[in-house]
Amino acid sequence: MIRALVAGALASSFLAPWADAGAISNNLVPLPTDPHAGSGCGLHCDLHALKFILILGTGRSGSTTLLHMINLLPGVELSGEHDGALFSFLDLDMHLAKTRPLATTSSAWQQNTDLLRKSELYCMVQRWFFLHTGTHCDLGTVHGFKEIRYKDPKILDFIAAAFPGAKLVINYRHDTRAQARSGLHRSQPIDEAAAELTRETESLVGWGHAHPARSFLIATEELNAGNVTALYSWLGYPQCKAASVAHLNDGGFSSVDAVAQAEALLNQVDCGGGTHEGFDDGTTAFPAVISGPAASVPGRAGNEARSLKAAAEEDAGSGGGTVALVAAPAGTVAGGDACGSHCDLFDRDWIIILGTG
Repeated sequence: MIRALVAGALASSFLAPWADAGAISNNLVPLPTDPHAGSGCGLHCDLHALKFILILGTGRSGSTTLLHMINLLPGVELSGEHDGALFSFLDLDMHLAKTRPLATTSSAWQQNTDLLRKSELYCMVQRWFFLHTGTHCDLGTVHGFKEIRYKDPKILDFIAAAFPGAKLVINYRHDTRAQARSGLHRSQPIDEAAAELTRETESLVGWGHAHPARSFLIATEELNAGNVTALYSWLGYPQCKAASVAHLNDGGFSSVDAVAQAEALLNQVDCGGGTHEGFDDGTTAFPAVISGPAASVPGRAGNEARSLKAAAEEDAGSGGGTVALVAAPAGTVAGGDACGSHCDLFDRDWIIILGTG
């Protein structure tokens, strides 16, 4: 069955960066050869092929408003929070780091170390978040998410490595004491909550200032039409102007349908009927914009982004960026650009040995 699917896919010339012309592969079909390791295993991709915008906030800082304001841009489809799911991928990364040296020195840990590269994990991370954010998964869309659980440098570094071409919108609040009295923070004593929020904010904002080529910092107190318009331009949409900013999720989390909330924003953005003028792919300099509300930090000519890309290519082996995802044969996914992963869970045979050590 697997050989038949592979043969059909190859016969239809479905090998391309992540996908056929316009849609990422969202079925699980292996390649017959691995250009790096010489086997049919592994997951390889160009980590700069897909476009991501990631909103990283501190909670009760305006991140929901930013989510919906950014989603009004043409071709942008960001999703909301996912309960810090990337920590699970970071945990897998730590397990792989322990496994790599033992795989070549212990018979109990033996496995193909060529398939334990960090780039393998990063491809899986990108594939998951592209296929499980937004509603259209063709290559003409920009995907991503907003999350309030990523503030520690370790997870932030992992995110930067897994999404080397992503643009990171860092959202925080100057008045952490007022933030402590709002929404989810009310369960803690205010002094304790404010102190914790201050530490988290310093960590997140400090990371952003250390990575100015990739980060746009915007505080709750700076959420106005002018600064959001500057954000649009930094994201690659200089033709779009924010007429006003509607404060969503005001007063705390609620079960109000997000689509209904977004209706308040329908007339908040004017793109003048223009087209998207280009999303920077991480290989050239990002505009070095750090809000404050209008302060800037000298650019670093994209050196950081390029070094991340170079590291990813080196990690993947010579000629890094070779793709090993096969697109689904026509008609296997309804609509052609549907999101989600699709496979027959009974299509492969497995033997798993579970012991007590």
